[in-house]
Amino acid sequence: MAFADELLLLVSALLLAILLFAWLKKNSQLLPDIKNKAVLITGCDSGFGNELAKRLDKLGVTVFAGCLFPEGPGAVELKSISSGQLHILHLDVTKEDHVKRAVETVTNSLGVKTLWAVVNNAGIATVGNMEWMSVETVKRVFDVNTFGPVAVTNAFLPLLRKSRGRVVIISSLAGLHIIASVGVYCMSKHATTALANVLRYELSQWGISVHDIQPGLFRTKISERGTVEKYVDSNWDKLPKEISSVYGQKYCNYYKANILNIFMLPVLGSSKIYQVVDDLLHAIFGKSPKAVYRPGLRSKLLHVLLSLTPPPLKTYINHKLLPELQTKD
Repeated sequence: MAFADELLLLVSALLLAILLFAWLKKNSQLLPDIKNKAVLITGCDSGFGNELAKRLDKLGVTVFAGCLFPEGPGAVELKSISSGQLHILHLDVTKEDHVKRAVETVTNSLGVKTLWAVVNNAGIATVGNMEWMSVETVKRVFDVNTFGPVAVTNAFLPLLRKSRGRVVIISSLAGLHIIASVGVYCMSKHATTALANVLRYELSQWGISVHDIQPGLFRTKISERGTVEKYVDSNWDKLPKEISSVYGQKYCNYYKANILNIFMLPVLGSSKIYQVVDDLLHAIFGKSPKAVYRPGLRSKLLHVLLSLTPPPLKTYINHKLLPELQTKD
């Protein structure tokens, strides 16, 4: 290769590196006046919401942390380590009076500050075959994961219109891809992802942007071994005898062991919760926020792999997640 060609290649590579650095720097920058803004977060008892509340408080942001158990360990910890700018709200997103009271508290506490963002983080799950799911169980998951964000977002829109702020919704990769045994959770997250998309179109006319966070499997309380076991046992124990007898207790035992083995695979689950919090922070205060975030390399790769997997192979994989019926009593 001639010297001129080598020089051109070197200059091109250097230019590309400079452009990439400039792009990364621009996209990682936060708004300058975040201390004059307030953020409401639901589901701060544990997990992503709890960690986000701590991060924002350290940055000097006024935080309204909605907790299902305001006297529980998560809320008590937040109170003990945070500044006076973090406020604990007793907020069950499925209860209209709780949401209404939260709006009143935030409105009366803002002072000269503005409510810049509402982060819909509260969520629950359940595990079991769809036939094991009572309508009550399905409604409960949808009440928290889907109807909760609708109720909270709508209630706070008057304040967000004033600030021309942001709505952040934590959905999931399960809002794009179906996994056997967590069908109800997938259904609710599909609806939540749709909600984020619809709101993005509708609220743009008010200058309000909407951001969808789609994590893969992260090691939070919702995916702990004991929690997953409780989900399965609870659904199984509620089954009518005529249905449970079709499967048999042995099937249930194998089922639970199978699910736990899969959920606890190190390659699937990540303990790096900070990756989700980093993306949440950028969605809330980034100068150039993205419409959709998939936190961490693992979530991005999993999404690509699942998107490229042909339907017959997906069916085969999901079938293998379940034990054979020959194991029944």
